Amino acid sequence: MKNKSSTILEALVCKKPFFLIFLVLVLGLGTITTNAALVAHYEFEGSADDSTGNNIGILVGDAEIINDPERGLVLWLDGDGDYVDCGNGSFINNLSTFSVALWFKTNVIPGALHYPHMICQRDPWDYIWALALHGDFQGKIAGRVGAEGGNALSTVDFVPVIGQWYHVAMTYDDTSDRKIRIYINGAEQSYLHYVAATGTKLSNPSIHVTIGNRIGGGRAWDGLIDDVRIYNHVLTEAEIMAIVPEPATFCLLMAGAGIALRSRRRT
Repeated sequence: MKNKSSTILEALVCKKPFFLIFLVLVLGLGTITTNAALVAHYEFEGSADDSTGNNIGILVGDAEIINDPERGLVLWLDGDGDYVDCGNGSFINNLSTFSVALWFKTNVIPGALHYPHMICQRDPWDYIWALALHGDFQGKIAGRVGAEGGNALSTVDFVPVIGQWYHVAMTYDDTSDRKIRIYINGAEQSYLHYVAATGTKLSNPSIHVTIGNRIGGGRAWDGLIDDVRIYNHVLTEAEIMAIVPEPATFCLLMAGAGIALRSRRRT
């Protein structure tokens, strides 16, 4: 668990300035500026609190914060109805344009008719939005945003390996092409489904945002989740890449023509 001095040192020395220079030199991404407002940030550093102070964070059921050998303190969910209740505050409620980003590790690859949710705003009746593993497509990662005429739906051609950490980000802009974009470890993926929303985007201000399940149950996550972020803006690929390898805790390794991300334990 981070103490105050290490957190301050990380913020002053190890965070943005060094890492942005590193990205420019190694990846050639150019100058990165983050215009998005971070409206919720669940770090799970000892509690489920939102570190922005905007929203609640309540562990429900058997949800726990445990020590992971790679990432330090993380959210643990056993797939039996547990989740984090993030509330329905005005900062995260019914966003028309937004991005969500998080680290995850799954213990199972779901089969047909099973859709474990990483994060969502929905219940069994109203489907506002969700990021999940799609059991009908061998556990591939999928995002959905509800709309009256037709839902936005994107499924990427990517199945996670059990027991391995991944970073995933999902973006949606209701004022533009109304399509969901999904990024794994900072890179946008190829799509099996890439359907735009039609008609008015669904909304229900009474439904809470949740991590690891939906309100009402039935979409429980079995595995670990960490560093959950919600933005009220569409992040660019460069902005997503900038938050993937937290400079104090992750290494970028050049592997031939590709890039591998190695997660390291936080101290």
